[in-house]
Amino acid sequence: MHEENFPMIKMSDSKDIMRKAGASVGLIKDAAIKESALVNRRNEVQKNPELPFALLDLFDDHFKKIDEIFCNLGKIDNKREALLAVKDLSAEIVETPDLEKYLPKDVLPYFEHDASVFKRSVIVMFKNGLLEEIDSLLDQQDFDDEDVRGLQDIWAGIIKMWDAYRLIMEDLFLRLKGPDDVFDPTIDREKPVGRLFNTLHWLMNGHNNKKTGGILTGERHNGYALSGPDYTEKSEFKIDPELRSKADELKIAVPHGMVLSSSSNFLSNAVRKGIRSESGCVVSLEITHDNKNLVVSFSDNGKGIPDEEKTKIFLPTFTTKKNEPGGKGLAFADTRFEKAGGKIEVISPDEERGWSTTFKITIPFVNN
Repeated sequence: MHEENFPMIKMSDSKDIMRKAGASVGLIKDAAIKESALVNRRNEVQKNPELPFALLDLFDDHFKKIDEIFCNLGKIDNKREALLAVKDLSAEIVETPDLEKYLPKDVLPYFEHDASVFKRSVIVMFKNGLLEEIDSLLDQQDFDDEDVRGLQDIWAGIIKMWDAYRLIMEDLFLRLKGPDDVFDPTIDREKPVGRLFNTLHWLMNGHNNKKTGGILTGERHNGYALSGPDYTEKSEFKIDPELRSKADELKIAVPHGMVLSSSSNFLSNAVRKGIRSESGCVVSLEITHDNKNLVVSFSDNGKGIPDEEKTKIFLPTFTTKKNEPGGKGLAFADTRFEKAGGKIEVISPDEERGWSTTFKITIPFVNN
């Protein structure tokens, strides 16, 4: 296996990406985006608000390159060279300053609420899982197929966490002008929805790590052995077969990060004590369409939402947690979806579909 099959993102690549985003030369000293180059990062973001999205794309390119290596690791003759390439790419990811440093102060609480757990999982699994295991294998004279499968299992866990983190950070960067705004509602309009579908699938069902990949590349999702999250009696993920078959072609008018962030909050609320059903929590996420729109419906069998709360649920001051400040998860979700071209509805009870509560997101298809 030749070195060119495992290219790192060089300094020149970083410059091209970041210059397209309007970044200054002072912010692109090297591909790792060193801390010393970020003294005036928030001022730079105000001048160049597309910069954070360029950084997400830069890191995502690293993940895609690592994913490609692990997809083919069993077939590669020179596995040692391949793992060294993974180490180089991984180091640039884990040594990079925190992306939340680009967020305005009034958006940082939303990071703590929605994104921090995914970020910690990615970094910990990289440092204490993948890189330690790679170092251990590189110290050996040789390694076998079982060693390869072990690395692929670790990578499968990292990559699913990364994709959730990436989309939620995208949603936070969309709020650069304020928590209630959508900086650029056209973000993701040119990206097919397949990767979003896979991430929503993982969010609802999880997997047992017996297969590698699957979120970055859609062809492997059917290999997962799925099981519901521990905190539910039953979790369902349903998708219209026509949508699944066209997932790599269909595009929607709303940024993907907004859909994942909202769905994640629907789930975390549904399983909370005081909201979930005492007889056993059942949740469902169903993806359908009405020809012109993608429809994402999250439903649960919990205690329902009183009429007087339905008009308050998207206010930043509203919370169902006693003696705690207002909730962050769904704050402004209704107005933000409207600004991006979609809408969100609260149906409680959902008598037509047989659920206590359903949150229904309707999103126009692009170029339909």
